[in-house]
Amino acid sequence: MMSGVPQGAVLVPTLFNIYMAYLPINKNTEGHIYADDVSFTTVGKGPAIQAKLQRQLNNVVKWSRDWKMEFNPEKTQAIIFTRGRKNPPRGLLELAGQRLPWRSKITYLGLTYDKRLVWHDQMANTIAKARFLLHACYPLLSCKLCLRTKARVYKQMIRPVLTYGSPTWFIPSTSKKQKLAVFQNKILRIVTKAPYFVRNTTLRRDLDTEDLLDHIRNLTSGFLDRIRQSKNPTVRVSCTKKFNCDRRPLPADTV
Repeated sequence: MMSGVPQGAVLVPTLFNIYMAYLPINKNTEGHIYADDVSFTTVGKGPAIQAKLQRQLNNVVKWSRDWKMEFNPEKTQAIIFTRGRKNPPRGLLELAGQRLPWRSKITYLGLTYDKRLVWHDQMANTIAKARFLLHACYPLLSCKLCLRTKARVYKQMIRPVLTYGSPTWFIPSTSKKQKLAVFQNKILRIVTKAPYFVRNTTLRRDLDTEDLLDHIRNLTSGFLDRIRQSKNPTVRVSCTKKFNCDRRPLPADTV
C-alpha cells in the first residue's frame, strides 16, 4: 500500500471497520471481528460443521485476494465445542491451501476456550497471571504503606486480571470460580498480615473489598445491562440469542 495512517491514529478503527464491513459471512455462519482477530462460528452436528466452515473459509480467501489481503493460516486454529467427552467426527479444514489443525483448546482475545467450555484451563491461566503480578507487587503489598493504599494497589493491578473476560466465563461451576476468590483472600492476608484465625469476611470489610464472586457477578450484570441498552441492534441481540442444539445457559441467565 502506497498510503495510510500512522499506527494508533484515531482514524484507524473507523477505516478498518469500513474496510472489513464487506467481509463475506455465509448464511449459516457468524463472523466476529475485534481489531485484527477474526473468528467464524457455526452450529451443527458431525460433518455438517466442517462443510459450513470450509465454505466460509473459501469465501474469505477469495475476498482477501480480491482486496489484496492475506489471512495467516499458521495463526488459524479450529475447535469443536461439545458436551461429549469423545471427539466428534471432524473433517479436513483448509485455508489458502494449508491444512488447519483441530485443537482441544484455543486462545482467543486472551481467553482460553476448551472443547467442553468448562473453563478449567482459563481459571488456571488466570491464577498464574495473577500470581506473577502478585510477586511483582509484593514489595508494595507487604511494606508499611497504609492498608487503604495497599488495597488500592491490589484492586488496580491484580484484581482486573482475575476478572478479565468474566462475562464470558461466568457460567462455570462455583467450585472453579471459588479458586479465584481463595486467591484474593490470600492477597488480603498478605496486605493486612492478619493471623489465620481472622475471618475472610473481616478482612474484606476492613479493606472495603467485596467478595470476588460478588464482584464478578456485578461486573457481568453491568456489562449485560449496557448491552441491553445499546443503540446498536446487533449488540442488543447478542445478549439474548440462543442456539437450539445446545442446552447451555447464557451468562444473562445466571446473574
